[in-house]
Amino acid sequence: MKQGIQTDFPHKALRESGCYFFCLLRWAEIATDAGLTNEQIIGFYHYYVNRGVMESDCFIIDPVAILNSLCRCLIGSAVTRAESPPRAATYIACLKKPGHWHFVLSHNGETWDPLDPERPGVSDYKIDSYRVIA
Repeated sequence: MKQGIQTDFPHKALRESGCYFFCLLRWAEIATDAGLTNEQIIGFYHYYVNRGVMESDCFIIDPVAILNSLCRCLIGSAVTRAESPPRAATYIACLKKPGHWHFVLSHNGETWDPLDPERPGVSDYKIDSYRVIA
C-alpha cells in the first residue's frame, strides 16, 4: 500500500477518517508480506464494521482483533499506550492538532503516513502518544 493512500481513497469514510485503520492494514502487509487492493481494503472495512470491532466512521474499537485477523495469527493481545517512543520495531504514533487526531505507522525507524506527507497541514500535527500491540 502506498504512502498517502488515504488522501484520495475512493471510499468516503476511509478517506476522511481511516488513518488508524490504514496503519493496521499496512502493519498486516508488512507482517504477511502481502499487498492489498482498494477493493480488499473496502471489503475489510465492511467486514470489521459488521463484526463490531470498528465503527462506520472508522473509529477503531478493537485494534488487536483487527490486526490479528488481518495477519491470521496472534500478533498481540493488548494495546499499550506510551508517552515516549517505544523500543518495539513496529508501533503506531498518535498525532494531534487542534480539533483533529491522526495516526502514522513506524516500522524499523521508518514512518509510513496514510496521508500524503506533502499535503498542506500535515506538518501541523504533534505527537500525542504511541500505540504498541504486543
